[in-house]
Amino acid sequence: MLSAFDEYPEWNPLVREVRGPVEPGAFIRVRLARPRGRGSITIRPMVTAASGGEFRWLGRFVSVRLLAGEHSFRVEPLGDDHARFVQAETYRGILSRLMVAIFGPLIRRSFEVMNRSFRDRVVYRHRRRQDPV
Repeated sequence: MLSAFDEYPEWNPLVREVRGPVEPGAFIRVRLARPRGRGSITIRPMVTAASGGEFRWLGRFVSVRLLAGEHSFRVEPLGDDHARFVQAETYRGILSRLMVAIFGPLIRRSFEVMNRSFRDRVVYRHRRRQDPV
């Protein structure tokens, strides 16, 4: 489900669009919704991992030494129709502490909303498969 980018607008309130080849080393175009419905921002990160249950990208501001953020999505199977979704962002560079101090709470809330939406989408799809038509 993480790689079904064409479905993101249906459920993902944060990552509205992903375009480009999803393979390590490739650059993709990601459109992120701004908080409180104030438009969007587009970034061009590099894919650092794209395997069955994991998708990661590395974005940078001017240079990796100034500010870089690696965003990761992981689905960890827990057995019998259960899994854990892990979303993380790791910042590095000269401006990383300032970035987290200013935007940390807002980023955390955005991730929490996205995580709930992802959970709801997974449950919805699972129930649809269970219901006889």
